[in-house]
Amino acid sequence: MWVGATDQALEGTWHWVDDGSVFWQGSASDAVYSDWNSNEPNGRDSSDCMRVLPGGRWADFQCENTLGYICMGPPD
Repeated sequence: MWVGATDQALEGTWHWVDDGSVFWQGSASDAVYSDWNSNEPNGRDSSDCMRVLPGGRWADFQCENTLGYICMGPPD
């Protein structure tokens, strides 16, 4: 599933597409929260979008791939 995060603008700097807030800049010590799979994000093959793997861990993946997606509901 797609989650709505990308590092397309600047490789290694991940932000949420809805509000642009940065949550990852290359290391766990810089992260507000992260749940990357081991060896991810790896940045290979223009993998600029984030997906959720079975089990809930995150991985980067080519944005051109067709996957389901997870939507954020309206604010309360």
